[in-house]
Amino acid sequence: VEDIDPVRFLGNRSTGRMGFSVARRAAARGARVTLIAGPTELTTPAGVQRRDVRSASDMRSTLHDVLGPSLGGADALVMAAAVGDYRPAHIHNEKMKRGAQPIQLELVANPDILAELGSMRTGSSPLLVGFAVETADEPTLIEHARGKLSKKRVDFIVANSASIGFGGESNEAILVGSDDIERLPRMTKDELADRILRGLFEGDFAIALERAAAFCRLMSAGCTSFADDAEAVSADRASELTTRALRFHSLSTEFGGCASLWRRESLD
Repeated sequence: VEDIDPVRFLGNRSTGRMGFSVARRAAARGARVTLIAGPTELTTPAGVQRRDVRSASDMRSTLHDVLGPSLGGADALVMAAAVGDYRPAHIHNEKMKRGAQPIQLELVANPDILAELGSMRTGSSPLLVGFAVETADEPTLIEHARGKLSKKRVDFIVANSASIGFGGESNEAILVGSDDIERLPRMTKDELADRILRGLFEGDFAIALERAAAFCRLMSAGCTSFADDAEAVSADRASELTTRALRFHSLSTEFGGCASLWRRESLD
């Protein structure tokens, strides 16, 4: 929320349940979870470290503190918080009194926290997931989500309608990635959290398998190259290198097959 004076503030209808569901289900999967939460009466999920913030500025500074300058403090960030786009230009120290004349409230833009983190990321880590909420129709929602995906340089966007996602125990979302979209039926927020995390963890594991396969291919090629250099190695050494090359080639095939199978299973 963004304070106007000691009594009033700017806020929205988000309850925070989606973020708490993601934290709860990630902890249940064995992840070490830090939940950065705005003002809410929701109970901290078991096994989750919680840091409370109030404003967008608080959220930004806490995120940078947790992630560190190189963003190495987390493997993934799911930015489910409904951070306000604007804040009052001036916070009054005393309660503003009612008067006969209209008043004007000057607003200034809050920092775009997710876009900042996306621009700071130099590789594929941490994985970044953003949320997009709209009151318009589905085509506009998807268009808006694709714009966020590109502008904020994140891995995928969870797009949902404010009329469905805000305030309740369930949600209906569209997962928007760089290549495709996936429409999900209405489900509980815990179930949606599981679906988001499955895409994060399983996709990350498939990447690790593919990297292992690439490493084994490289080692196989290296062993073969040395074995073929008759002047550099003895016959026995060449035979040993050839055996290792075949083993690395076999491992690369196995890792590649596992990666493909993992990706297919994650789509079922």
